[in-house]
Amino acid sequence: MSERRAPSPTEALALMLGILVFSGGLVALALATAKGVTQVGPTSYEAEFSNPVWVWAGMLLVVPVFLAAWRHPDFKGFFALAALIPQYIEPAVEMQRYAAVGFGEGLPALGFLWPIMLTPLVIWAAIRGGSRRAAVQTAEFNNRLNARWEQDFLG
Repeated sequence: MSERRAPSPTEALALMLGILVFSGGLVALALATAKGVTQVGPTSYEAEFSNPVWVWAGMLLVVPVFLAAWRHPDFKGFFALAALIPQYIEPAVEMQRYAAVGFGEGLPALGFLWPIMLTPLVIWAAIRGGSRRAAVQTAEFNNRLNARWEQDFLG
């Protein structure tokens, strides 16, 4: 049985930057593919300053955060932060766009509900990934210890 290579801090940094780029890419796509202000009637307008499909795709951030935390349990908080920071920037940019066209009545602030609701999910993924890794490492240690015990004492 071969030993696994120990995870390095450089690898953790690369994973954190990858998660940050993935999250930022989803935010950039949400902001870039929005329809903007469109006229739907003679006196009525519809405003969309972030595409909801790409905003909801932020749920996919749970997977890389879990896997990165599983590989590097000591950095799980940083992985969660890297995933969440761009998600909080998106509603701020959206509110700025609403205010720029004169739709700043306060309802766009509800856009912050999405990252607020996403935060516990991402934190859960980071904690769960890190604790899962610890459980696997403990099981591997116990298996090696049992094999060594059997080899030394049972022959």
